Amino acid sequence: MKKQLLMLFVLLAIIPAMAQTSYSFNADVVSRYIWRGVEFGANSMHVQPYGSIAHTFGGSHTLSVGFWASYAMNNNFAENDMYLGYSFSSEKAGTFGLTISDYYYPYSGVDAAGNDLGSWANAKDKGEGAHTFEVAASYQLPASFPLKAMVSTNFYNEVPDNKSLYVELSYPFTLGEEISGTVFSGAAQGKSVWHSVATDKFEVINTGFSLSKSIKITESYSLPVGVSYVYNSFSKRTFVAFKVTF
Repeated sequence: MKKQLLMLFVLLAIIPAMAQTSYSFNADVVSRYIWRGVEFGANSMHVQPYGSIAHTFGGSHTLSVGFWASYAMNNNFAENDMYLGYSFSSEKAGTFGLTISDYYYPYSGVDAAGNDLGSWANAKDKGEGAHTFEVAASYQLPASFPLKAMVSTNFYNEVPDNKSLYVELSYPFTLGEEISGTVFSGAAQGKSVWHSVATDKFEVINTGFSLSKSIKITESYSLPVGVSYVYNSFSKRTFVAFKVTF
């Protein structure tokens, strides 16, 4: 009887926690992989699977852990990231977020001695490792004017004499009842291999907009699609990328 009561108390404790835990697992197919105004795995479509588990507590605090990856269909690029995030949201004060990300590149090649630089176990620092760690902080104003600011920088495996500070402003909007979008502009501090900035000053590298909607396929299923336009004023390049979410 005691065991049954103990199991009952455990279940009663777990069920409310599970009710506040959300899970998300999806994949995007994109025509090009564009990140902060720079193209990765050029001349190829990419498959980008991702997933997360988030737990909300206290009504306004959320902890999340997740993964995101990008694989070029022509096999010339692969990236596999993980992250840990925390956010606090208030109807009056807005939303504050803090994220630590591990960027992992499994196809980093080999060094002169034949060592596999892309090995998951390669945790070297100073630009020689397969993992780069970044911390990012964000703040979004309340829903009446949801302007969002984000700042990030690498704190491990930074290339010597390089910078990785990045700042971005974005603003969400809607067009009618079916289309949602975001306008954004971001700048990176140079000199930066991470953001492909060759000067020693801040350069605007990521300005543009994204649009998304769902296309109704059947009565019970709609296919999310999106498009982004990006202009890198430092490299003088523009990109248009299309995505389908499954």
